[in-house]
Amino acid sequence: MRAEPGSLAFRASHDALTTLPNRACLQERLASLHHSAKKHGATYSLLLLDLDHFKVVNDRFGHATGDQVLVQVGRRIVRNLREPNSVGRWGGEEFLCLLPEVNRPAAEKIAERIRVGIEAWPVEFQGRRIPVTSSIGVATFPNDGRHPDVLLAKADTALYEAKRAGRNRIRSIRGQVGNMFETARIIEKSLREDRVRPAYQAVVDLVSGEVRGTQAMARVELDDHRVMEAASFIPAAEQLHLVHRIDHRILLDAIMRCTTRGPNDKPTPAMFVNISADFLHHSDLVEEIRATLERQCVRSGDGRDDVNPLVIEITERRFMDDTKTANEWLQPLLDAGVRIAIDDFGGGASSLGYLIELPISFIKLEGTLVRRVRHERRVRSILKGIRQLASDLGITTVAEGIENQETLEVLREIGVDWGQGFYFSRPAIQPRQGPGNRMITR
Repeated sequence: MRAEPGSLAFRASHDALTTLPNRACLQERLASLHHSAKKHGATYSLLLLDLDHFKVVNDRFGHATGDQVLVQVGRRIVRNLREPNSVGRWGGEEFLCLLPEVNRPAAEKIAERIRVGIEAWPVEFQGRRIPVTSSIGVATFPNDGRHPDVLLAKADTALYEAKRAGRNRIRSIRGQVGNMFETARIIEKSLREDRVRPAYQAVVDLVSGEVRGTQAMARVELDDHRVMEAASFIPAAEQLHLVHRIDHRILLDAIMRCTTRGPNDKPTPAMFVNISADFLHHSDLVEEIRATLERQCVRSGDGRDDVNPLVIEITERRFMDDTKTANEWLQPLLDAGVRIAIDDFGGGASSLGYLIELPISFIKLEGTLVRRVRHERRVRSILKGIRQLASDLGITTVAEGIENQETLEVLREIGVDWGQGFYFSRPAIQPRQGPGNRMITR
């Protein structure tokens, strides 16, 4: 049953400007379409459309004109589809079309018809005729992927290729193109078969040698029992919008682990886990993690009632540039007692703004700098300055990538608090319960 225009349900599910379905509504419809296609062995296609040089329209003619361009383009797309409700505003100047029971050749024809229709008729508004063109990416189930997130990512990649080729054209991803999509296939399969798992590495006090925490690192167990390290698959996962699913899996495993008491019933050490901007965009997953933390991890941390063992590591500048928004995204986890670490601090993505605007508890010193510290006086001076700044702010410093005694001694002299690396232990996937299990190290 569809919501009536003007009703609360309609306003919640439709874009206020174009009156087309909004992103949340499209995601629900895509999930339903995907479920139906899988059940009946059918195909479907996605068209992701972006208006070319839309910022120029806004800058030259004003936002009112830009709004009218979006409205009229939306209407033109609808006129070229047999099901008007299958198109919506995906965000900004992007539109998404859902094409049930449409294979790739038919989807490409529809996309070309839409592209030509947009180009042929300039938008008319307040006496102006504004030429508009579009670029369109096409992806088809099941040829281009068996999960909606992968299809969306491939449509986005195809759209990027259309723009890179000169705009005002359509592109589709044909088959498994390149290593990135082969890696995506491996990730999808591993997620389905519960073979995306964390490897754990100890974090130790550099003075006492006591274990003070654990780092959870994403790994993929392959069919032949080899293990893929994160560096081999995370870039592809980020590009294809799969990384939030990996984060979710690692977080759940880490939370279960951090509830276990150590020897002599001591509190569980800190549990460090990297998370991505992609994960924080999925509010439903953030809420699930928050609720799980409340049930499993509350007051099981280092003795302070307002924290639990989980420490989330943040590295990505693309969502940290806006620290106000970052605070909003992180707040549900902060309310659950989670602490924040800045990962790879001292590298190219470092920003003192993090320390000013966010409630940072840990600074993870970038591994490349740590490995250079015993040979280079300037690196020692930089790390010493970071350590002093962190100490003044009540922040714990953690050095990554410690591989030998000489590096450890220099870091102790500087005053770095904790550290991790092959010198202490290698990351290990813990064996599952049951016969035939093994410890996998990498």
